[in-house]
Amino acid sequence: MENLISDLLRFSRLGRDKHREAIVDTEMVVEKSRKLFEEFTDETSAQLTIDAKLPDVKADPARVLTVYQNLIANALKYNKSGPKVIQVGFTDCARIGDKEIADAFYVRDNGIGIDAKFHDKVFEIFTRLNSSSDFGPGTGAGLAFVKRIVDEWGGDFGVTSSPGKGSTFFFSMPLSKRTKRSAVPAPELSERSAHE
Repeated sequence: MENLISDLLRFSRLGRDKHREAIVDTEMVVEKSRKLFEEFTDETSAQLTIDAKLPDVKADPARVLTVYQNLIANALKYNKSGPKVIQVGFTDCARIGDKEIADAFYVRDNGIGIDAKFHDKVFEIFTRLNSSSDFGPGTGAGLAFVKRIVDEWGGDFGVTSSPGKGSTFFFSMPLSKRTKRSAVPAPELSERSAHE
């Protein structure tokens, strides 16, 4: 109950708190996230790679970190593969059904996946699709935090996923004018990684 209340307060503050804007090196943010989960990834032989040069963004550094930490935490948590594989990258265009997201960052995993009928529901606060006995405790607020932060940037967000085939979360952030993008198409997980 304390965790639920704490997350609810954090969620409500996201829309009210002032945030500072700066040029953010997204690769450094991913490295900070990697260090946060280093003990767990070492124990489980999880692999976290950056697929392509990530452009700088103009945003609140703490909120960019929150986005990556929540997405990487989910990729590690809802994953029974061996090894767990997480790919972080950037593409100039991501297609999600009939929608396209330009200049999209992504976090891809080879985890349990999400049925299409729940693709919108997973972004609602306190939504958990799996039991705590299978995947440990949690409040189901992480993806709601991410969506709210991205919405505040005026960005877009979405997921491509299916059960047993992993998930890819795409989101856009305001790119820094000083950055030179070297975008590449978002690659698929290798067959070997995706099904081990």
